[in-house]
Amino acid sequence: FRFDATMVAQGNSGASNAQLTASFAPVTDEADMLDLELDSAVFYLNDLLKALAQIAPPEAAPAAPPSKAAPSKVAAAAPTPLDETRDAKAVWDVMPYGTRLRFDIKKLFYTDYLAFDDVGGELNVRRRRLSLSDFRARFHDSPITLDGGLRFRRDAPEPYTLALNGAVKDF
Repeated sequence: FRFDATMVAQGNSGASNAQLTASFAPVTDEADMLDLELDSAVFYLNDLLKALAQIAPPEAAPAAPPSKAAPSKVAAAAPTPLDETRDAKAVWDVMPYGTRLRFDIKKLFYTDYLAFDDVGGELNVRRRRLSLSDFRARFHDSPITLDGGLRFRRDAPEPYTLALNGAVKDF
């Protein structure tokens, strides 16, 4: 299938606009692929993050065990123990198919006063690999580039490996 949508969002910071194209097709000898393209002249990421925070379900506070006697003084809460259970699969492996997002955003606002120009690249999500390639952006007159990825190998001594290569010029 192929789906094209024009998106316009009005947030506290301003109006975001984007053109989203999505396509899906079976791929031989690989996981099926969801292919996304996002083109935008102005995108207020801060408004999107605020909206997501508003619709996200609240985190439930851990239930305290019932107490028969009231403590005589306030006790410090015990720290939550680390969960050292080994991941059975990569933390990003949540869909039954691969996903590729190509993006080109002319002006991306991270906050009302922090903006990046000409943001683009490709994010690729597979079962055992999360990669960002050909990432580029400009902060004022400073070009930024980044390529990298995170791999997951369940049986390796360290299951996650990270490789990044980036540059910031004239910062």
